[in-house]
This record gives sequence, C-alpha cells and structure tokens, in this order.
Amino acid sequence: MTAALRVSVIVPCRNGGPWLTETLESVRPQLTPGIDELIVVDDGSEDDSADIAAAFGAHVHRGPARGVSEARTLGASVARGRYFLYLDADDVLEPGTIEARIRRIEETDADVVLTAWRSWVPAADGSWEFGPVRQDALGPRPELDILRGAWWPPGAVLYRRTAVERIGPWRVDLPVIQDARYLLDAALCGCRFVQLAEPGLRYRVRPDSLSRRDPAAFLRDCYRNAADVHDQWLRDGAIDDERREALLNVIGNTARGLYVVDQALFEEAYGRLRSLDPHYRPARPAALRMLSGLVGYRRAEWMALRWRQVKGRLA
Repeated sequence: MTAALRVSVIVPCRNGGPWLTETLESVRPQLTPGIDELIVVDDGSEDDSADIAAAFGAHVHRGPARGVSEARTLGASVARGRYFLYLDADDVLEPGTIEARIRRIEETDADVVLTAWRSWVPAADGSWEFGPVRQDALGPRPELDILRGAWWPPGAVLYRRTAVERIGPWRVDLPVIQDARYLLDAALCGCRFVQLAEPGLRYRVRPDSLSRRDPAAFLRDCYRNAADVHDQWLRDGAIDDERREALLNVIGNTARGLYVVDQALFEEAYGRLRSLDPHYRPARPAALRMLSGLVGYRRAEWMALRWRQVKGRLA
C-alpha cells in the first residue's frame, strides 16, 4: 500500500487490558489526526483490550490468537505510514520521542533509529520503579553486535517503511526472541542505523514474560537464531574472521546451557563449533578452558556438570 501518512504506531495486544490505557495515553498526544495512525492488532484477547483501543480512536484489527509476530506482520500489512513504530501493549513512550526519532531519521537518511530506554521493574509494594537507562553500542558491523546480544525493545525503535519492506515478516519460528531477530534481520539486509541518547521508552520488565517463564525455550531460540545465521553465511560464502569469532562466542555460550537441557541440540552446537574451529575451547570460565585443552570440550562439559552436581549435593 502507498505510504499516505507519516507514522504508523502498531500495537500487538493479547489480554493487555491492565496496561493498554497507559500505553495508548503515551501515544495519542504524539500523533496528529490525518497525518499519523494508531493500529492495534487484537490477538485473540479475552478481555476488553479491543474496546479500550477503539475508545482511543485506534484502527482495531481483531483475530484469533496467532502470536505476537503474526500480529506485528498483520499490522504492518495494513499500515500507511512512511515510518513504523512497533509498541508492545504494556510499554510506554516518553513524551516527544516520536517527533525526535523522525527528526533524527530525516537528518541522517538512516533506515532505523534506536533510542535509549528505561527498564521498568516491579517493586516490593506492587508499584513500578525505574531501573537504569540502557543504550547498547553499535560498531561499524552492527550485525555482529546484535548477534552477540546488543538489544532494544521494539518500542525503542523507529523503522523507515522501505526498511520494513526489505526485512520482511516477523519470525514466527523464534517466538521468544523474535524482537531481537527482527533487528538482526535489519542489519543483515544492510539497513543503516542511527542512535538517540535520550530515553524514548519505558520498558516493562514483567516476571511472567516468556523468556523468564521458560529459560530453556529462550536458550533454544538463541541457539537456533545463531545456527540460522551461520547457515546463511555459509550459503553466501560470507564467513570472515570477525563473523567466525561472533559465531563461536554465541554458539559457545548457548552450548553450555544446552548441555544441561537438550543434549541433541548440544551435539548439533558442538558440531558447529568444531566446524568453525577444530580446536575449539570456551573462553570462560578459565578452568573449563584449561580442562577442554586436556580432555576435549565435550568431555570437559560432562566433567563440569558432574562437579556441579556433587557440589549441589554437598550443599
């Protein structure tokens, strides 16, 4: 669809009633009717989320629960803005951030603007309090920084429409880290990034988030993401020394956890590590690195796990 408007704010929402009013109140003053638009994709909510969104004048698209990636992709398919901002239904924009991001992207001719953001964590009395302001750094090869773990919540990012068209749909096969993968895909397709030092988002750190409920699923997603990038670079003949080191770092870190929760995926990760470096040894901890040099990495992980189990029983 032709970009007829300036900004499309796309809010995926499933049972977001407790948070949605505060979220949309942070958006509405920053949008100009007839120039900008607010799109709420109701992903099978069983509460009054859709009614709340309609009361704010949002374009509400209702459907069955298909997941946040499908909801964001649907929102983008009907959006008419030159710029897209994906905002989770429990996060809050800082005042003036949309205008600041647009000004920055137009000054620099970038494809993606990244703002600093504040973590918003639950306090003991049930209120929410601010954690530290966060802004990761991006170097000349942003795909390596993002692969290694540089991260921004979706609401801290503004995308040019043409960048979204290049990136394509949100990944449904990585349900835990789909937001990190979308940003990585932006880097992999050559998008140009620019950063804003001013915090633009309050990111609600909820204890019931999927990555906290199921850390094993988070670990598997992190490995599968790295494995997918590894395969892509192999197909393209694009693995240089820096990319090899980044892959060794990420796959090596996930392999440690996979040894405990998923032996089959550990063996796959171990094969990738050996293909990248036939003499692979983990960088940390120092004792495991030294032991790997003596007995091999796989055997060293077995011995390290047994030692942790013994310590646990003694404790």
